[in-house]
Amino acid sequence: MMDRSLRVPGASTCVAGNVPVVSLYNRESAWGTLRPGNRGRLYVLDIPGGSVRTLVIMITATKAVFEQAVEAAVPVVESFEFHTG
Repeated sequence: MMDRSLRVPGASTCVAGNVPVVSLYNRESAWGTLRPGNRGRLYVLDIPGGSVRTLVIMITATKAVFEQAVEAAVPVVESFEFHTG
């Protein structure tokens, strides 16, 4: 689990507009963006089954409601079950 924010106390801001969060291997594009003033949480889940498979869930919300959004999302993420075989 990773929390992301565009503004960190003491850090300088070098971009305006949407900021890509996850780069895609061998691609010029990115997946998921954050807007200034928003926060995001990434859940990176390794899927069992022998091959390299990963599920990424991104939750974004304004700073004012971010904690509420994460609180509402946690039971959903924790309810995932992966059956292999």
